[in-house]
Amino acid sequence: MGNGANGMGKIIISYRRADSAAISGRIFDRLASHYGDEAVFMDIDKIPFGTDFREHIRKVLLEGDILLAVIGPSWLGKNADGASRIKDEADPVRVEVETALRQKTRVIPVLVDGAAMPSTADLPEALRDLAYLNAAPLDVGRDFRTHMDRLIRSIDEVLGPARAARPAARASKPHSRACSAAGNSDSAGVSTSNASACIASPASIAVASPKRTCTVGLPRRSTSLSMQGMSSWTSE
Repeated sequence: MGNGANGMGKIIISYRRADSAAISGRIFDRLASHYGDEAVFMDIDKIPFGTDFREHIRKVLLEGDILLAVIGPSWLGKNADGASRIKDEADPVRVEVETALRQKTRVIPVLVDGAAMPSTADLPEALRDLAYLNAAPLDVGRDFRTHMDRLIRSIDEVLGPARAARPAARASKPHSRACSAAGNSDSAGVSTSNASACIASPASIAVASPKRTCTVGLPRRSTSLSMQGMSSWTSE
């Protein structure tokens, strides 16, 4: 099992570009918004020159916990001579799924665009276990969100509560106004008593209270407001 980003689980998306590139991108975006960008990985066939792609894929999959095999109507693929690409030992999609099965990485087939699971007759011997895995259907239309939510719940069950934890909320941007307070807040989000902390932006205005002073960023203009527990707001 891989350790993913910061101890979280790592999810790898396998797909055939000619079959399901667009929907795979949507799946990636949804998972990344839920687990964080570093927990989801796709395009593992972007391989450095001179590298054995089989070894590259093996190393990437060793770091993963789950392989989502996105299967559309053309997932088996066709060579110029009409032969199935999935039966070619050098087919990258075959190598990804075959390696995951061999390394006991959890494989979840995801069926898109009305595709059905390939039969054992469609698959090379090394991939035939794939035909017996329970697949997750994924609608690319109005039920996309519902089906993705269901898929995420299944992924959470595999990863477990600790490793499926959501990424921490992002910190406030430098120019945003923020102030945490111990007392009651007014409609502008600034405490009317006992202000405890603020983040200042371009201009500073002092908030005077009986106990302490807090600085918030506001445009440079004079303002005078009478508030309970404060004397005034005065621009610098």
